[in-house]
Amino acid sequence: MQIGNYLAEIQPGTEDDRGYVAIKMTEGKAPFTLKLNNYSDRKSKVNIHIHGLDQGTWVLMPHQVSILERPVHIAEKFCAYAVGSEGGNAIGLTTGDPNNGLISITFMPEKRIVRPASIVPPSAMMSKQSRASFSEAGVGTEGESHQTFQTVKDFETDVNETVTINLRIVELKNSPRPLSSALSNPVPPAI
Repeated sequence: MQIGNYLAEIQPGTEDDRGYVAIKMTEGKAPFTLKLNNYSDRKSKVNIHIHGLDQGTWVLMPHQVSILERPVHIAEKFCAYAVGSEGGNAIGLTTGDPNNGLISITFMPEKRIVRPASIVPPSAMMSKQSRASFSEAGVGTEGESHQTFQTVKDFETDVNETVTINLRIVELKNSPRPLSSALSNPVPPAI
């Protein structure tokens, strides 16, 4: 999803306009990465919370793209787990928890003259996917990560231009879908 000069994507995954990111899981789990883009001409701090827990703060330089495979303090890769799966049970996922699968990415740009942010629709939308084909999922870590990070000099941020992108990982279920014609528009309703 992109808001103003900032983009956050969960890869692999298919995002809809509500912020749900459907991931196809194998045996109730799927590794993923976070792709972050700073299209701004200013550096930005990026803070990530998963399931309401702080995973660290990174710095993106102007026009930088970064792909994160792990939290700051744990050298293990991000992994999505279906609620009720063996992995989901091992990390304590429970049905109905409002934090299940929730990833909040907050971009805090370096202080400068204030310009209002505009909302840009996401580039890859799910085509008419209904929530019925999703089920709850959550995030943990698994496997060793060799990704490293550097410490950078702190800088003042502009709280008036802070942008938060909220996404929620859900498991994509294999469910029957009706046939449709790619070359047809919807039938107008009867009068």
